[in-house]
Amino acid sequence: THKGQFPMNLIQAEESRVKIIQFIKELQSKLGVTPQRTVVGGFSQGGIMALSVALTGSVDDGSQQLVAGFVVFSGLLLEGTESKLINKSITHLKGLILHGNDDPRVPVSYAHQMQNFLVSRFNSQQLQLTFKLFQGVKHHISPAMVDVFSSWITSNFN
Repeated sequence: THKGQFPMNLIQAEESRVKIIQFIKELQSKLGVTPQRTVVGGFSQGGIMALSVALTGSVDDGSQQLVAGFVVFSGLLLEGTESKLINKSITHLKGLILHGNDDPRVPVSYAHQMQNFLVSRFNSQQLQLTFKLFQGVKHHISPAMVDVFSSWITSNFN
């Protein structure tokens, strides 16, 4: 998790996490979309929240995770996520982490920390993680990242 470099209000982050989980549940119910067809993702802070929701959100009875996949563009693992994990409910979660090697806002070391945490915490039956770094990319989404994302989403959720 990050410590200190980024000014984050963890209380607001937690409130947002809870609201996003509730919003996803409402959309799934209203649209008739199952957790197996739901993917969350985002860039920077949006990616931070997407990862947090994917690892901590479950259906109301707690029997399964809320989403089938997550995408993090230039993000990090939110402090405190570990204490809220739905470890036993996670199965076949697919994750994609894309990060620029030259990101000055969220240094690439945070991407490696996120990857290391995920592969050490979840087995291959729980999480299938794709991790890719992009040379010369700063804190933005490059066309090459879009190509990898597009290919990943098509091959995993088509």
